[in-house]
Amino acid sequence: MKGLAIVLCGLAAASLYASGQEAKPDATTKDAPPAQEKAAAATPASAPMTAPPAPKPAGDVLTLKSGKVLRGLQVRRSTPQSYEIELGDGSIVLHIPRRQVVSVEFDDFDPRREALMKKLEAARPPAPPKPSAALLQKLDMDVATPPLKFNNADLLEILAELGKRAEVEIVPAEAVSAMPKEKRQWTLTPPKGTTLRAILEEKLPGVFKGLNVVYEGDRILVAPKPPAGSGAAPAGGTPPAPPKGEGASESKQKDGPPPAGGEQKPPAPETQ
Repeated sequence: MKGLAIVLCGLAAASLYASGQEAKPDATTKDAPPAQEKAAAATPASAPMTAPPAPKPAGDVLTLKSGKVLRGLQVRRSTPQSYEIELGDGSIVLHIPRRQVVSVEFDDFDPRREALMKKLEAARPPAPPKPSAALLQKLDMDVATPPLKFNNADLLEILAELGKRAEVEIVPAEAVSAMPKEKRQWTLTPPKGTTLRAILEEKLPGVFKGLNVVYEGDRILVAPKPPAGSGAAPAGGTPPAPPKGEGASESKQKDGPPPAGGEQKPPAPETQ
């Protein structure tokens, strides 16, 4: 009996200790704010949402005295009597008397100039492919070691040997292959250390003044020089700059006296 009493007393003491532990608050979390308050404090106040500005409509805008507003058109020219405008792709042209117009807002788009630019771009010859990095390295290789000696040899034979030494494809154009053999004779004895580039860009043009060298990707093309002004690429495959003034066109004629009420937006001056 005495042992049973000791066990009961131990269980009661353990129960009281557990109850005290549950009631005792944790010192580390006693003053901590709730999780929701932490999240609210960490989240910055979001900026008010603002709608993006509405896109400006393309084309000129005419406001008539009747209150009607014409948008998305192009004023081709103006006279003291009327405005000449075009609709859509320019297939519809109308004349509106100036006395019916209150104001005009011009955009910076000129359909005639855009059409001219597209026409010039379509007529421009395509630029040749740029030389590859591997070809650029081979151009600076020494092709005169062992010694390279040709005495009145055929140009086609020399080009084949140069391509073999530099491990690059040198392609003569059909017009070059069709040249009379006596006009393809070349005596070439470059010193040691001469590169393929030096032979093609310095020595060859000095003998064959009518030929041109173009670098295209991984190959080299030897062809007759293009006619002057044709826009074809010179030696090295670099396309020439366009002629000065190419692409310039007359801006829209939006001049003339303003209508009643004045024009709200004059045409921007054309920059050079």
